[in-house]
Amino acid sequence: MDSLITAAARALAAGDVLGALKRVALRDDAAALALRGIAMARLGDLVRAKSLLRSAAQAFGPKEAETQLRGALATGADRAIRVEASDDTLDG
Repeated sequence: MDSLITAAARALAAGDVLGALKRVALRDDAAALALRGIAMARLGDLVRAKSLLRSAAQAFGPKEAETQLRGALATGADRAIRVEASDDTLDG
């Protein structure tokens, strides 16, 4: 991975969705598309997220797509679940 992809992934992991998008917004390589998809999902634009993740899967190719996307989605989903769980704890 190059430094912008790594920085965007770290920004997403830290909860800085807009910072992540700034780093990969104009890129159309597979990793950037996957990160943009995760970021859009976190912002609530699920239709755009789905489209970006499909594009990422096609860009990765059949051998890499499943492994790469599962890893990216697992990281994003894990963070989202933790955030939702902490929100529930704070609300009730």
